[in-house]
Amino acid sequence: MSDMTTNLLPIETIGKEVQVFDKKGHDYEAAVDYNLEKAEQMYKAAGLKLIEVRDRAGVNFSEFCILHCQGLSRTRAYLLMDIADGKYTLAEIRARSRVSSRKHREKKVSITVIDTPTKLVKEIKTRLKKLAKLDQKKLQAVISCGEKLIKREGSARGVR
Repeated sequence: MSDMTTNLLPIETIGKEVQVFDKKGHDYEAAVDYNLEKAEQMYKAAGLKLIEVRDRAGVNFSEFCILHCQGLSRTRAYLLMDIADGKYTLAEIRARSRVSSRKHREKKVSITVIDTPTKLVKEIKTRLKKLAKLDQKKLQAVISCGEKLIKREGSARGVR
């Protein structure tokens, strides 16, 4: 007479286990000796626990992640479950992440290098004037504040 409900761990306990496994996996990834295999094992264990909770009746999965897994995002939770299901390996996920990060960095707006405080003040004035929503008093206050800051920074560095 083994009733399934008597063998289930409380969701609070499972939440703590998920946190521990996820942290250990991250620690293995970040370690000096970099053990990807052990990290993947920890992530699989966390994913299996998450699958167990997801499949339980009467448990709101998103709420579980927030309340019992210290705010584990749904994206991260589903990623851990995908590792546990064997849909992806940790190496595949890391490769996808690298590509995504590279694309993001390439899309970033490049910052103009301004080598003197005078050029910086001119650049600030130009950009602020484009902000039509600011009235003239606010605009002048922001410009003078920026000029004071630049003079202070310039004198600290020995730049005039």
